Amino acid sequence: MGTAKPSHETSSGTFPVAKDDKLVAFTNEVVRDWQTRYRLTGADTNASHQSLSGTSRDKLAAALGVTESTAKNEVHRLLKKTRDVSLDAAVIRGLREVFTKSSGVDLGAHARR
Repeated sequence: MGTAKPSHETSSGTFPVAKDDKLVAFTNEVVRDWQTRYRLTGADTNASHQSLSGTSRDKLAAALGVTESTAKNEVHRLLKKTRDVSLDAAVIRGLREVFTKSSGVDLGAHARR
């Protein structure tokens, strides 16, 4: 009987999410950066942190302790502020930022050329 590895579910598939202390610290750093850059409220910050930490959209309401309607509104406000087209896109961009901070390799550099 093994333990399930943490993962993040998106409409594009399920991706593993590492839960080691360094990645958690880098994730927290990205969330703090987003909080400043996008002027996120406390609720926006919680939604972005939960999403970047691997909470799927359908489980977000329970993780935030709010109704599904409130969670949908939070996601809508977050996407409006970040200008991402979907929560999946925001999470993928956020995870790229986490990877860049943790490894020093800029995954977005090729896309910007």
